[in-house]
Amino acid sequence: MDPYQELGVKRDATPEEVKRAYRKKAHKAHPDKGGTPAKFHAVRKSYEILADPDRRKRFDQTGDADAPTMDPREAAMRDIAAMFLQLVNSCSDVDHTNIVELVKQNIEIGVRERKGKIVQLKTGIEKRARALKRVKRKTVGPNHFGVFLQNDIAAHHQAIAKLEGECEQAAIMLEMLSEYEYTADIQRATPAMMFSFASNPNSFTPFGR
Repeated sequence: MDPYQELGVKRDATPEEVKRAYRKKAHKAHPDKGGTPAKFHAVRKSYEILADPDRRKRFDQTGDADAPTMDPREAAMRDIAAMFLQLVNSCSDVDHTNIVELVKQNIEIGVRERKGKIVQLKTGIEKRARALKRVKRKTVGPNHFGVFLQNDIAAHHQAIAKLEGECEQAAIMLEMLSEYEYTADIQRATPAMMFSFASNPNSFTPFGR
């Protein structure tokens, strides 16, 4: 269930707009007004999600408002540790390679890639929004192309929120990483194999693949 679609509001809707939409939808969905208990429950749950800043942000980033959350620093250290161990394992000479610096480089590369994707997604949203204003149905009935565009715009917004959340996590990771150093005898060139930080520490994949 997408609470934004359920209430008929945009993803950047203000709390006041969410509340107004909820009141309107709840009135129509109430069983005493011809609605159904299931529909009324869905409308109410959607409002509870969007009215709670934490649950709304969690839904924007994960698509699940009730997903369990981990302390940001704990999550950051978990991902740093996973990346550190994989780089140690892939490095042929840990005595002459600054592993901590490699972790930092990986995180910075990941941030640049994510910011680039955010720009692309925002451009895509703008194009779809312009197309949405132009596509009309000539006969009576639902505008299916409009619905497709709206759903795709919503998916783009959710992808942006997820990427922005990962960039925020990366900032925490870099801050925590600054508390550590690695003494290498002679620092060698960065290995070709680079690993990206991810929400799942077991799913690191080389960049560019």
